[in-house]
Amino acid sequence: MPRVERTSFARRFFFISLFLLGAILWAAWDEIEGRRPWKKYQREFNRLEIAKVEGDYEKERGRVGEESARLGEEIVRQSEALRYDEDYLSAQEQLGRAQGRLQDVEIEKQFTRSELDEAYYEYRHALEGGATGVSERAQVDRLEEQIRGLKATEARLAADRDETRQNVRFLEDPLKDLEAEHREATQKLDGLERRLTAIQDRTPEIQQVVIRGAQRNPFGEFVFIVDRCQTCHLAVDRPGFDDFLVPFRTHPQRELLLEKHPVEEFGCTLCHQGQGEALNSLEKAHGEVEFWERPLLRGPALESSCRKCHEGVADMPGAPVVSQGKRLFLELGCTGCHLIDGYEDVQRVGPSLLKSSQKFRPEWIAPWIMRPKDFLPKTRMPFFSLTKEESTAIAAFLQKSTEDAGPPGPLHFEPGPDPEAQAAEGAVLFRERGCLGCHAVDGEGEDFAPDLSQVAAKVNPDWLVNWVKDPKAYDPETTMPSLRLSDEEAQAITAFLLTKGEPRPRPALEAELHDPQQAAAGGRLVEQMGCYACHLIEGTEDLSRPSVELTTFANKRTEELDFGNVLDIPDTWEAWTFAKLKNPRIFSTGRIILRMPNFDLSDAEATALLTLLRGFNGDEIPEKFLDHLTPREATLERGRQLAARYNCVGCHVIEGKGGEIQELYEDASLAPPSLDGEGEKVQPQWLFDFLKSPTPLRPWLKIRMPTFGLTDEAASDLVQYFSAQDETQDAPYVFVDEEAISPGVVAVGKKIFQELECLGCHVQTPGQEAANLAPDLSLARRRLRPDWLVKWLEDPQQVQPGTRMPTYFSEGESFLTDIWNGDAERQIRAIRDYLMRFDGGEGEVIGIPPGVITEMIEEDE
Repeated sequence: MPRVERTSFARRFFFISLFLLGAILWAAWDEIEGRRPWKKYQREFNRLEIAKVEGDYEKERGRVGEESARLGEEIVRQSEALRYDEDYLSAQEQLGRAQGRLQDVEIEKQFTRSELDEAYYEYRHALEGGATGVSERAQVDRLEEQIRGLKATEARLAADRDETRQNVRFLEDPLKDLEAEHREATQKLDGLERRLTAIQDRTPEIQQVVIRGAQRNPFGEFVFIVDRCQTCHLAVDRPGFDDFLVPFRTHPQRELLLEKHPVEEFGCTLCHQGQGEALNSLEKAHGEVEFWERPLLRGPALESSCRKCHEGVADMPGAPVVSQGKRLFLELGCTGCHLIDGYEDVQRVGPSLLKSSQKFRPEWIAPWIMRPKDFLPKTRMPFFSLTKEESTAIAAFLQKSTEDAGPPGPLHFEPGPDPEAQAAEGAVLFRERGCLGCHAVDGEGEDFAPDLSQVAAKVNPDWLVNWVKDPKAYDPETTMPSLRLSDEEAQAITAFLLTKGEPRPRPALEAELHDPQQAAAGGRLVEQMGCYACHLIEGTEDLSRPSVELTTFANKRTEELDFGNVLDIPDTWEAWTFAKLKNPRIFSTGRIILRMPNFDLSDAEATALLTLLRGFNGDEIPEKFLDHLTPREATLERGRQLAARYNCVGCHVIEGKGGEIQELYEDASLAPPSLDGEGEKVQPQWLFDFLKSPTPLRPWLKIRMPTFGLTDEAASDLVQYFSAQDETQDAPYVFVDEEAISPGVVAVGKKIFQELECLGCHVQTPGQEAANLAPDLSLARRRLRPDWLVKWLEDPQQVQPGTRMPTYFSEGESFLTDIWNGDAERQIRAIRDYLMRFDGGEGEVIGIPPGVITEMIEEDE
């Protein structure tokens, strides 16, 4: 007999079933919610947006509620008034009758056309049957005549209908205007209501952008990038969410950045990096997980992406940190030691040392090399941690390698009979000629060029006087311009500078500098320390760069970076690079000797350079993503770089920046002029000639436009730069057809010119204050654009606020009512035409005998 199982498993099956059910429910929840945290963000954003829209709705309803109610009542009143308006009812009745009569005529015309078709058929049939078809043709002609009559009637009735309809519309217009005003007042409310409905009906979904051909795979093929960042960052390209918290906030500087970089074309990860495909966790989406090579960039580091596409722009809008990094990278001469793609041909930043024995006092060189900031606290010359012996050796090498350089120039410094008076004269000249626009002395002036507060301890007097007189004779590559000084002025300025600092002869040191062994050791140190990377030094012209290439430096893994014996900084690329910039030899060990010098960078400067270096990753950016400058933008960029190279902004305001030297003048009219609007003002050919060889425009000014020795290409680039600023680059030539200018108009222009007493200011009158003088107008015909002259005469204050030029034609009116009945426009153009033929002197004009002009003026009077 079989054994009966009496044990019950119901309890076990029950608990197992509960566990399985729980596992199924957990799996379903994890699939729907747990692995899709973005749904939570979207629901939260919907809630926030609904609250925002409801708030906007209440504000809008409060704003338009009273007005909407008033308009609604007025619409009802107008509607009721029209219902009982006899003129309106009569016009409506007339319109109905007119439309009825017109409709009857149109129907009759259609029937007649049918009869005509039938008659024409009978006529053709008769002709084909051999008959004459006379009666049939007569029927056709009768019907055609009838149709012509109906058309005339139709046109008359249509005109009557249109006239009646116009009357009806005229009476309805007030009501329609009110209805339109009501719709306009409530339009935003209606839009907000529709938006609320759309948000409430919105379901969570992935937002995805596919960026085509943005990166290469390991095989060199361009591949697609998938960005799903907007799945959580829903408002990134929507205005109005600036006060929300991340990820619900509008992108900072949205108009500047996203209008030029549309998300649908550029995505997010091209700039921000991170793992754009990931959605199942915040850390994965931001790439902040193990083995992901490019995590999300934060803070200033984000700007490092800008240089990938905008390498040709020095100052990138919206990226101040990396722009500062680019400036520092070039100013510090980093390209001299490190090879980087695109920076192969950058000029050395340090002065030439091929003739250093002419320039430097022997006792100064070694202490300077040892600790530059002891002499000039703001110098960019770095600290190499050299010993006294090493510094002396390098100084000895420089002295020996240049001992055959010969004299520094044709001049010798000659103290005057009264040295103090000579130095005082030099101090005045130093200020008046504009030297403080580049150099600082005793805390006054700019730091574009070396501080001269201790220059007497540094240089030889004979070298200094020749340098002041003609810098390019010593160094053809220098940006130091010539001020076209006389020998006496150069001697006076040199005498002044020789009062700044005190030479300290050191006979023992000078003896060491002539030791051949010291010089040989110094030559080896010059190579080891890479001095030739910044300075042109005899015998080092063919040496390669002394340090590593940085083209792909950002791709280095932390295990490739040697932290030496340093244990107190994080094990990251950013921490290593920041520490290296702040203290380049921090990672030196007994086995590894580092030679990079210390530039004494501030934290902000180190951060700026780090940000730039973060962009050196060797990425090949496809052509379509690169910032291709328009011809105007390229012209502006070349001009800005030239203006920065020659420090034009030290004296002049350009694009609203610079002109700091003007603060040294109590009267702005005696300072260098602003160059904003220069492209609209002057003729290109004149500006080109002036940049190549400056000629005095305001001879009474003490400050002097230097001669920079610009190449034709550089001068042309600057001319185009100023033209591009004012968008006059499409008119590179200005031609004034003097023969086409009427002598009669010139005569009137001269008369007005004399009436206004223009030559009272526009010539250098003896005894008059310099501040009241104005430019020589004999240059106007070759210097100024005719269109600008008209604009200037119409309202000088509008063109140059604060100018002393009076406004003679205020608001288009002239006080000279006896000339052309006070027609200001004609008078202004007459002055312009006169100036286009003005040749200075007593107001003579070119090509027209003086007597003819006088006769014309007398005849006019």
